[in-house]
Amino acid sequence: MSLQLTFHKTGPSGFGDGRRGDLVLTGGPKEIRSEAFSGGTLNHAGTTAAIPNGTYTIRLDIRGIATVHNIVADQDDPSIEVLAPFWGIQQIPESVGGRNARWEWGSIRAALNQTKSETGAAFRGNYLHGKQRPEDYTHGCICERSETILRYLLGLNYRQYGHVTVIVK
Repeated sequence: MSLQLTFHKTGPSGFGDGRRGDLVLTGGPKEIRSEAFSGGTLNHAGTTAAIPNGTYTIRLDIRGIATVHNIVADQDDPSIEVLAPFWGIQQIPESVGGRNARWEWGSIRAALNQTKSETGAAFRGNYLHGKQRPEDYTHGCICERSETILRYLLGLNYRQYGHVTVIVK
């Protein structure tokens, strides 16, 4: 069985050119639906766009829990500390190095790895993640505030479901 997650942009999020949308997971034992949003503020690629349409991959076989060792200086502003890139699915504790990392990331984040057919800066560094911050914007990523699909993905047997294809349209 192969899993597919689709983020279908349905309208504006209310922040810049961010987008709200439907997030649907298919191909597993059950279909799961959730609401999500993307973009709306300046992202790492220097644009204010929602995540670009295309194909991404979530690696369920790469797992971890964020620790103080995952905190690095932001590449655009070294005075700001951020979580280092992680290429799989990662749990975020309530406190990482004395900071509330869940404010921006929620309790789980999963890297949306670019595929060979999707190149360019806007396709790199995106995640599917939760968020405690009340405003509906994120830096190009897809935010699933409820974390329904994220919790489901984290609970899957990664030997059976090694990766998830993600379609953004």
